This record gives sequence, C-alpha cells and structure tokens, in this order.
Amino acid sequence: MAIIAIFVGAMLALGILAVVFIVFNQPAPPTPRASRARRARPSVAAAGVVRFAVAKRRPYRGPHGRATDAPPGATPTPFVPPTSTPVSNSPVVLSGTLWQSATLNYSFEYDPERWTLIDSTDDTAVFSSVNFDAQAIIHAVPATTSVAELIAQRLSWSTPS
Repeated sequence: MAIIAIFVGAMLALGILAVVFIVFNQPAPPTPRASRARRARPSVAAAGVVRFAVAKRRPYRGPHGRATDAPPGATPTPFVPPTSTPVSNSPVVLSGTLWQSATLNYSFEYDPERWTLIDSTDDTAVFSSVNFDAQAIIHAVPATTSVAELIAQRLSWSTPS
C-alpha cells in the first residue's frame, strides 16, 4: 500500500512541476508598437533643443502609380485589366442526340437511352422517359415574350396525345 502512495505522490509532484513549468514559460503578451505614422523621431532645432516631430504617412502608391487606401502593412490587389473571352474554333462535342429549333436558333442535347422524342415542332419538343412513366415538354419562345403571354399560352395549350 505504501508503494502505491509513493507512486501517486510522485505523479502528482510531476504534474504540478509540469503545470508550473508551462505557466511560467509562456511568452509575454505582445506590446502594441506605435504605428509608423505616429512614431516620433527627434529633430534638432536651431537653438539646440531636441524636439519631436510626428512623421506624416504617405499614401501607398500601387503598381500603376495610383494612390490606394490599403491599410499599413497590407498589399493591395494588383490591377488586372479585363481581357476578352477567347474564341474557340474547336468542334462541338456531342454526348447525346441534338435537338434544334430552326426558327429560334435554340438547341440542346438529350440521351436517347433515357428519353424518346414523341413530338417535335420548331419551338416544342415532347419527350417520354424510357425507364419511368414521365414526360418532359420543352417549349422555347422568343426573348421578347412577356410572362403574362407565356402564362396565357400555357393555359390554352393542350398536350399532344
């Protein structure tokens, strides 16, 4: 029993020593340094009396010579002039079957293994699902069509059977 008490006492002593070591070896909290704009530097007056003058902060000049409002120590984002979108001359990659509207210059792809084209006009494509009991109706209209006109068209439109 005495050996257990000695072991527990030694462990407690080592724990207390570790806590004391950790607490007293922590670094001191950082002291706030005077900013460069407010740091005083001595200057000698004509009479030989030392006086302190506060240095004025100059505005940061960016890579293009313009003054910016970047905070001290921060690097402003460099100005990147806008570029035009590159033009591609590569061929179109099709992963399905292409459906195209001749009058509206509109097209999209669909997977023929999942959808069957039932009906097609210049502005409408009606698809039926191969795996499920579902239909998809895609109706394209000119961009000048208002929302009220679309609602009126949809309410009067009958689904092809």
